[in-house]
Parts: sequence; structure tokens; C-alpha cells
Amino acid sequence: MANKNSSNNNNNKKKSSPVREWFSDNLRYILLIVIVIIAALVAFLIFREVTDKKGAAKTSTTVSASATSTPTPTPTATSTPTPTPTKTPTPTPTKTPTPTPTPLPDVTLTDMEPAATQAVESYFYSLQAAGANENIEYYDSIHVQTCQGPTEGTFVAYADYEYKYWDYAAMVPGLTEFYLAPNDDGVLEVVDDVPEDVQDYMDLVRQTPSVQALIKSVQDRYQQVMDANPELSAYIDALD
Repeated sequence: MANKNSSNNNNNKKKSSPVREWFSDNLRYILLIVIVIIAALVAFLIFREVTDKKGAAKTSTTVSASATSTPTPTPTATSTPTPTPTKTPTPTPTKTPTPTPTPLPDVTLTDMEPAATQAVESYFYSLQAAGANENIEYYDSIHVQTCQGPTEGTFVAYADYEYKYWDYAAMVPGLTEFYLAPNDDGVLEVVDDVPEDVQDYMDLVRQTPSVQALIKSVQDRYQQVMDANPELSAYIDALD
């Protein structure tokens, strides 16, 4: 009985041996095929993934390109700078120096002009009549001396006179300079509004020795009266 079972087992082994032997012999090929299949599958999946990503990127780029409009750059308006005007310096005018007037030679003062004396006396009388100076009672002892004026028929006159203040007995010496010119009727008269050029001429006449001597003479007499009449002197100083 035992031999029979043993024989059966041997027969079974013999029957299975060819399959095992084939499987054993071809296992490496089976593994190789499986590896190739897996590699092919992996390669296919990788290829598909890459292709999908490229397609998506392309689609995204297309959509983005079509949806995004490239803005046209607005040119920046460049303001043309206004040129700063160059300030031309104002030239400083050259001041022409006033020429120093040439001194006149000494003039000759004369009292031989009756028309000049009459014009000056009329002037003083008109002052007295009009009460031009309320402190002076009257004028007296008017002595007129003249020299030639800047033009023919005109005169520079110096009136040496005395005048009296109210309430004081002493007569006070005075000296006044005049410009005399004929009016429209040809009558010599005192000119109140003396032109500038005529005044310049009168200034020159005043500096001549003869006129300076006359001025000093009247000043000396005036000072003598003031020294002799201190109350009158104080009164006159108070008026100034």
C-alpha cells in the first residue's frame, strides 16, 4: 500500500515538473516583459503629462494674448520750456558834471538908473501899503545900485535901505537883491519869478568884489544897531 502512494506522489511530481521548469526557465523573460510594459506605460504617462501641460500653456498664452490688449503708450506731452528772457542791464546814464560857472569880472554898481530906482521904490511902497510884514512900520532911505543883467535892458539891482519896527525907535539897515526887466509896456519892474538861468547869473554877480563889499558894509551897520539896541535884537531873534 505504501509503495502505491509513493508511486502516486512521484507521478504527480513528474507531471508538475515541466510547468515549473518552464516558468523557471522563462521567468527572466516574463520579468523583462513586465518591466518593458511598465516602462512603456510610464513613458506614455509622462508624454501625456508633458503634452497636456504644453497644450494648457499654449491655450493660456493664446487666451491671455487675445484677452489682454497691449495699451498704446500715450506719448507724454513735453512742455516746451519758455526761455527765460535775458535781462538786458539798463545802462547807467553817465551824469554830465555841471560845469563850474566862470566867475564874472568885477561889476560896476551904479545909481544912475532912475527907472531902476523907481521900480524898486514902487515895490517897497506896495509892500508897506499891503501890510506884507505886520511887524515893520515903514521903509526909508532906499538907495538902489544896479549892474547890467544877463540880457540887454535887464538889471541886477541891490537896494540898501532902512526899516523901522513898531514900538522901536532904531532904524535897522537892510539889503535886498532884485532882478529888473521891462514888462509888456516896456516899463522896468521887479520880477518875482526869476528864471533859473537868470538866478545863476545873479549868483555870479553876488560873488564879485563890489557886491561883496556892499554886503559887508550893510552887515557891519546892522550889527552896530543890534549891539546898541539889545531889546530890539532880542525881538528880531524871537521873530526868526
